Amino acid sequence: MRRHSYLRAGALSSQGGSSGGTIIITPGEDGIWTCNPSLALNSLVYISASNTVDEASASSEDTMTAIGFATTKNGSACSVQSAGELPGFNGLLPGRTYYAGKEPGTIWTPTEEDETFPLVIQVVGKAKTDEVLLVMINPGPFVLVPPISP
Repeated sequence: MRRHSYLRAGALSSQGGSSGGTIIITPGEDGIWTCNPSLALNSLVYISASNTVDEASASSEDTMTAIGFATTKNGSACSVQSAGELPGFNGLLPGRTYYAGKEPGTIWTPTEEDETFPLVIQVVGKAKTDEVLLVMINPGPFVLVPPISP
C-alpha cells in the first residue's frame, strides 16, 4: 500500500503506481515550513512567503488564506497540519464549527455576545471534544464582511 498526504481538505492525492494496490490518504503534516521561532504550537497559519508560514488573522485579507495549524517546531522550522484530529486546545464547544480568528493564530466560533465579525470568514474545523479540533480547512470561497458604519 502507498501512503499520501494532502495539503487541504478535498485535495486528495491520487498518484498511483504501476504496482497497483490500494492508496491510503493520510491527513496530517504537509511538510516542513520556515516559521517564526516564537510561533506557538497549534497556531493557525497562512503562507506568508516562499515556503514560509506565519499566523493567520481573519481581520485582514493580507494574512489569509489559512492553510493549517503549526504542530511541531524546531527553531525556525515547523510542520503544518491541515486535516485530521488535532489535540491541545482548551474550552472548545463540541460540535461547533470554528473559523479563522480575528487575533493572529487563533480560531473563533460566533456567540451571541459578539458585536463584530472578522473581515474574512474561513471554516477551519469542528470541535470533536473540548480539547480536540477536527481540522477541516476550507480553502474558499470566502465571505468578506463589509465594515458597518454608524
